[in-house]
Amino acid sequence: VRTAVRAGAAEVNLVYRRRIEDMTALKEEIESAVAEGVEMLPLQAPVSIEVDASGACTALLMQPQMISACSRGRPGVVNAQKPVERLEADLIVAAVGQDVVSSPFEAFGMKTHWGAFTTDEFLAAEGFSNVFVGGDCQSGPTTVIKAVGAGKVAARNIDEMLGFHHYLDCGVSAPPPRMNDRTPKGRVNLIERPVKFRKRDFNEVEIGMSSEEVQQECGRCLRCDCFGAGASCGGRIQYV
Repeated sequence: VRTAVRAGAAEVNLVYRRRIEDMTALKEEIESAVAEGVEMLPLQAPVSIEVDASGACTALLMQPQMISACSRGRPGVVNAQKPVERLEADLIVAAVGQDVVSSPFEAFGMKTHWGAFTTDEFLAAEGFSNVFVGGDCQSGPTTVIKAVGAGKVAARNIDEMLGFHHYLDCGVSAPPPRMNDRTPKGRVNLIERPVKFRKRDFNEVEIGMSSEEVQQECGRCLRCDCFGAGASCGGRIQYV
């Protein structure tokens, strides 16, 4: 929707069948979209697209929703006993997320649950000792850093399965930790360019840190490379 604003659309609406607080987007992104003029239409489920004689879309028909019982950790939605609503539109863009194409793997014998492959604590696919899984296809939608961690775990376990116990030498060594300024400081918040400017171009929305801000952020580092135990150290199972 923010791209549509920058592409010159006179009016942009976001139709979402759940509540705004249920959106799988950063709060800052939602607030920025609203500031740029996007109208949020939550609790509206698309039903059909209305077209004219030439086949061009003229409107989106939406069924109002209501919150129901929780499902998979968050409130579900069901059709509300309200009439279908009509939203005039010249262009409709479907943005319904992504999914894992699991059917070929299921035909091979791999087990899934809610579209994600089931694994043991070593990320080996259930029923297979030589097939490892990681990322969204194992955990479901989550952060990039967790997917990277899962990849490291899978790589180490593949190494173990092949009879090795390698440790890669990257050719550098981390300097020893030194005492630093432990004065509690808040995280530096990046500010954004004014809406009236940023909505007209595709330049970066956020303004980068100053040298002073960078130094303060670096001072907050807790040296996880020396004191932490991430997914690639201290074991061969996935830690969450």
